[in-house]
Order: sequence, then C-alpha cells, then structure tokens
Amino acid sequence: RRGRAVDAEARRQGQCRTCCRGVLVERAERRRRGSPQLRSATAMLRRAANMLMPVSESLDGSPRKGHAGRVGNPRGSFWFAQTLLFAAAVSVCVFFWIGTLSSLPDTQVRPQASLRMGNADLPQTAIIPRPADVPQTAIIPKPAEMVCVLSEAAFVLRPDGVRLFRRGASAEAMSILRELWSRLLGFELVRAGGGGGGGAASDGAVELGEDPQLPPEGYSLQVRAAAGGGTFLAIKVSVKQRRAAVLHALETLRQLLPPEVYGKDPRSCLPAPVPSCNIKDWPRYPWRGLMLDVARHFFDVGQVKNLLSIMSMHKLNVLHLHLSDDQGWRVQVRGKPELTIVGARRGMSLNNPAGDENGERIYHGRQYPEPRFFSVDDIREIVAFASALAIEVVPEIDVPAHAAAMILAARSAGKDIGMVELHEGCAAFLGDLPLSEPPNCMGGTHGIIVPTPEAMKYVLEAISEVADLFPGRYFHLGGDEADQFRDDAYSTEAAVRLMRSLHLELSTQLQGHIVDEVYRLLQSKNKTPIAWDETLFGLEGYRPPPDLLAMWWRDWSSDEAAWAAVLASGYNVILAPTSKMYLDLYQMEPHKDSKFRVQEGTVTLRATYSVAQLEGGDQVLGVHGCLWSEHFVEEEVLEYQLFPRGAAVAEVGWTVKHRASDFDDFLVRWRRHSSRLDRMGVRYYSGSYVGDTPEMHRPEFDGGWFGDS
Repeated sequence: RRGRAVDAEARRQGQCRTCCRGVLVERAERRRRGSPQLRSATAMLRRAANMLMPVSESLDGSPRKGHAGRVGNPRGSFWFAQTLLFAAAVSVCVFFWIGTLSSLPDTQVRPQASLRMGNADLPQTAIIPRPADVPQTAIIPKPAEMVCVLSEAAFVLRPDGVRLFRRGASAEAMSILRELWSRLLGFELVRAGGGGGGGAASDGAVELGEDPQLPPEGYSLQVRAAAGGGTFLAIKVSVKQRRAAVLHALETLRQLLPPEVYGKDPRSCLPAPVPSCNIKDWPRYPWRGLMLDVARHFFDVGQVKNLLSIMSMHKLNVLHLHLSDDQGWRVQVRGKPELTIVGARRGMSLNNPAGDENGERIYHGRQYPEPRFFSVDDIREIVAFASALAIEVVPEIDVPAHAAAMILAARSAGKDIGMVELHEGCAAFLGDLPLSEPPNCMGGTHGIIVPTPEAMKYVLEAISEVADLFPGRYFHLGGDEADQFRDDAYSTEAAVRLMRSLHLELSTQLQGHIVDEVYRLLQSKNKTPIAWDETLFGLEGYRPPPDLLAMWWRDWSSDEAAWAAVLASGYNVILAPTSKMYLDLYQMEPHKDSKFRVQEGTVTLRATYSVAQLEGGDQVLGVHGCLWSEHFVEEEVLEYQLFPRGAAVAEVGWTVKHRASDFDDFLVRWRRHSSRLDRMGVRYYSGSYVGDTPEMHRPEFDGGWFGDS
C-alpha cells in the first residue's frame, strides 16, 4: 500500500519516487505529532500530570527527578487512574480550543488572508488575539466592515507635525477635518504641498478623500504603505452629511488609540500605533437618539453638553429634550414670562415636604429656591455645541396632556387654557395649599389643554417661539397619556360647546383637533412633527396626518402583536419601547441591589440590545433611549442609568448587521470600552447585568470632558 501511495504521489506531482516518499513520510509524521496547538497543550498537561502523580514515575514510565521512593512500573497500580485523568484533561482542552475558535468576534482577523471589498484587497475575517489583548479592536458601535492585519506595519500617530494631504476632498471637508482633529486630538494638522494638500502622502501623514458611493454619514479608514516607506492614514468620507462623516471617522480613530486619548490631554498617549486596519462604516438608521427629561428634574447647560460629548463618542445623533410636563416648564418664552416665573418652579417635594432645618423647600434633596430653566442664550449655546458634533437637538412641548405647569402659569397671567386634576394621594399631600405652582407630585398631577380659541392661541404662540429657537428638522408635540383625564376634561360645558362648533362627537377627536392645529403650525416652519404612538394609533375617529412620525413606546402587552400593529399602520416609526429602551428603570434584579432608587420596572442590558432584532425596513427611522427624571436629579445617577445600556442603544442604531451572538461580542468590547469612559470621568454600572450586587464605578482618574472650554 505504501508503494502504491508513493507511485500515485509521484504521478500527481511529476517527481521521482524518492522525493515523493519523503513528502509522504513528512505528512505521516505531522499527523502523528498533531497540530502545534495540540502538541503544546499535550506537553502542558503532561507536565501538570507529572506534578500531581503520587508515585515516582512520569507518564512515560521514567523515574521522576527529585522524588524519593520506589520507581514505579508503567503498568503499576496507579497507571490506569493516571491515564484516565490525562485523557479527560486532553479532551477538555481540545473542546475548549475548538469552542474558542468558533466564538471569536467578527472583527478579529487571520493575518494575510484576502477578501475583496470594493476596490481594495482586504484580509478575510478570521482569528487574531482577543480584544483584551488587542484593545484597539474593541470599537463601540461595531463598524459595518473592519479587517485588521496585525502582522503588517502600524500607522504611528505622533503628537504634532502630522501633515494633511488632499486626495480629491472638498475644501469644506478639509476644513471640517482640521477643526475636529484639533478639538478631539488636541493638536492641529499641518497642510502639505504648500497649503494645498496635494502630492503623495508621506510616512506618518493623513490623507483625506471623498467617496460618493458611501451612504450618508459613512466613512472609511485605512492604514496604507507610503511610497517613500512607512505608512499613512487614508480617510474617505461621504459627500452627504460631511461633518457627521468626518466626526465618525475621527471617533473611530480615537478608539483605535490608547484610552488616555479621552483624558484631559489627548496628546499624553502619543506617539501611539494605530493597527493596520481597513474599516468601512456607515449607520444602520438615520435616527440614533436619547431623550433627556429636564422637566421633572432640571439638568443645566454644562450637564447637557457633557451628555452631548458622550453621545458623539458613540455616534448618537439626536438629543431629544423633554422641556415641559406637569412638574415644570423649562425654556424661556420672552413673550410669556409667566411660563418660567411660575411654570419653572417646583412645589413642595414628596421626598421632604417639611423642608430643611431652616424651613427652606427641598428639591429632591437639594434646595430649589428659584425657577430653573434654559434661557434663550442657553438654548443657543446647547444647539451650537450639538451642531459642532453633528447632533440635532429636538425639543418637546407636551400637549394636550402633561400640561399642568403651562396651565398654572397661564392662570397666573389671567388665561384659562385647561384643567388640572390631582389624584387622591397628591391632593391629600397638598391639603389646603393653593395650587399656584406645579406641585412635585409624581404621577399624581394631570393637566390637559381644553382647546378653546383663546387657549389654542396661547399654546400656539408659546410653541412657535420655542420652535424658532431650534433650527433642526424635527419638533416633538408629545400627545401621550391624555386618556387618563381626557373624558373628564372634555365633558365640561365649555368643551361640549366647542365640540359642537367643530362638529366633533368624541373626546378623542377633540384631542386630534389640537394635534392638527400644532401640526399646521410646525409645517409652516418646515418642521416634521413627532408624537408618542397613542396619538397615531389610539384616537378613535381621528386620522392623523400621513407624515406625522410615531415614537413607539407602548410595547408592554405583547412585543410581537404591538410591533405588528405599528407596522400595519403604515406610519414611519422611531423605536423607543418601554421594555427595552426606558433607561430610567432598574438594570438588574432584585432592585434592592441597585446603587440608587429609581423607576420601578426592569430593563436589562440584554433587553436593550435585543431591539436590534426588530425589523421594519424603511418604515423604521431609528432607535431612541429614554431617560425620564422622575426619580433622579444628580448627574451621577443619570450616567449610572445610561451605561452600559446607552452603548447598546448606540450599537443597535448604528451597526448594519446583527446576529444573535453579537451580544456576547458586545460584552467583550464593553469591558475594554469602559476604560475610555474612565478617562472621561463617566460613571457607569459595573456589576452583573442580572442579579449580582452592583457597584457604582467611580474612576480614579479625574478625566476631562471634551468641549468643556
């Protein structure tokens, strides 16, 4: 048989029998020895077994050095047990090794394999060291396509003197890159080619180009060999939404650098290598948002800017400010000063109704002696800061319900625009106190607009002035939970007369009348209106405008049934389901393990990540995490509630392709990503995600916020 095998090999290779006999002998020897990994594991286990043997013999039967006693026989009394132990250990090792290979994240690569993507030959996704060993590959959100060849030379980013070359990029893109580079990395790029940026990129340089084939906000990063030796970094950005594309490219570049780049001095970690990667990336959804409730508890300009900086790092691009509710009105309206003089106050707190030792009223544990709100200049500062980070700020003025603060403020100016109702617990708490300012009575206060002509004039004037402060495309008109008080409010004599004059029969139609009035105002200002989903799916007898956007939050009955009903409506939708995207709820069970007392209910990290499985095609505009502030006011609680779930929101909104196994990959990358938040001084929940005692992570490093100055 060996002779026939040698003859066959000789015929196949066209060589002599002697040469081919050597080839076959070498193959047989390799099979006998096994793979290098298996040989290494076998040797390790053999050494471990020798250390554990109770007799003075090794597994091969030879005497063990330094061990006194009888020289055992290989077929002695202990040999059978030792052999079983060795076989079991080898089996466990082999299965663990195979499982490791099958579970590596997609962004890991095997050096030198090749895959064609676009016009570039790229290494094929396979095996490299895990992100714990190569932190630069732990990018959140995960890029659409990322291939790294660790055996090739890296690009070394130096702390100054980096030259910028132009490869078909527009002047606008060049200007944006220089501005954001300085802001994010702490030093300026030097224009090459006499200021024009022409010529071939040299070692250590950056080259900027544009790719019209990239989707909006898309970019590519690639480490390339320079003509004169060394490497340079080639960046290409989409011609659509250039600022966002450049920003996302730089945010990915920062994650390829050591975590210290997120500290007070980004240059402190430079020079630093950027691995030889080719990244091509673009977003799954155009809307990737967070909502911050500043009505219940106010967060000031600095805190909002801090949140915007964190959002930019994660490629989130919409900040939704909930500016009005029953408990407060938080934006200046110059034509109606009562809205902030009265509406921006807070009544006595349920947390400490008696006040402090001096009798001063308490604001959730803090003194709150005066109205708190954003001035016109504050809003302009926030909008400008967000615009530089390619983030749109979307205001929400909630009508017709959740309007107690507006109604009480209007009453102080002699205007009757609606009704305010107190539930039993809140009424008992307030006693005979006059209801002259918004009470701090969470869930116990309901105000609803009764849309008389005078009331609608007041409401539309206020909304008009607020809308003019925000230059973005969208405006949120609220519309949620009116059913809790609507029938009572709209059964009054004045409301009945109004319904007759408008030829309406149902209270739901009267609410629809308010929506239509606000919709027409916003359309005249070229704004796209957004409403909570019951405005579009829950008003009997009312047909909403076809281009009204639905923010879907009511998913508690049945995920599948509720989602199917949303899609069947035909309206475009933004995903904010309570069971997955309400980040003010507890992150773990039991709730007593939480560092802070927050909103009842549980939304785990896995639940947030599972939003990726909701498919709706072009009907879905994006995802939206919600931070309602009924139960927290401190910034550290906001961050604790936001992370790591906020990073999951970013990934499910950005990353194009998702599989069931991606959550485990996300956890691996999160462990490395959290070190970046440490450098920024961001607090986060670092306990188990389901049930173990959590802890509030407090970074030792006093990191600086990007954009503080």
